Amino acid sequence: MSNNASESPSTGNRVGAIILGLLFLLLALGLFVLVQLTPMIGTMSSSFQLSRFGSPRSVFVGLENYTRLFEDERYWGASGFTVVMVIVRVLLIATVPLIGLLAGAGNRGVRAATQVLLSLIAIIVTPVSLAVIWRVMFDPQFGLFTGLDEPLLLTPGGARIGVIGLDALVTVGVALAAGG
Repeated sequence: MSNNASESPSTGNRVGAIILGLLFLLLALGLFVLVQLTPMIGTMSSSFQLSRFGSPRSVFVGLENYTRLFEDERYWGASGFTVVMVIVRVLLIATVPLIGLLAGAGNRGVRAATQVLLSLIAIIVTPVSLAVIWRVMFDPQFGLFTGLDEPLLLTPGGARIGVIGLDALVTVGVALAAGG
């Protein structure tokens, strides 16, 4: 047996590391159940009951709440909007860091320019910057969108486009900060 430092660790050390890793996984699973699943189960249970917020009394109604929900047109409009928001976010989070990675694979000058550009975009699309830009765009007297026949954000379609656009810009900033 040699005293070479590059030898693999002993079997006992590996078993101990595996056991320690499993203990950490069990701890994480316990915290997940406590923080995520317990409130979710409580919410699911209360969705089958008719009650007033803050009132200790409730009546079991089964699927009646869901029937009423699925018959409401506002629910389907909100569900479609949520799906669009999720798709936009997933596409942006999946593509923006990839573009940064691909751009950075080139020569050193292109990589530096790309990093500066992506950093500027990340700074520009932070929520505070977006709020200022948003205010300038929609200011009643001097905004860029003052000449419209009907204010953009006051129509359901315009508000939907505005919220999705704003969320897309914020998501680009987060994606750039996380992986760009």
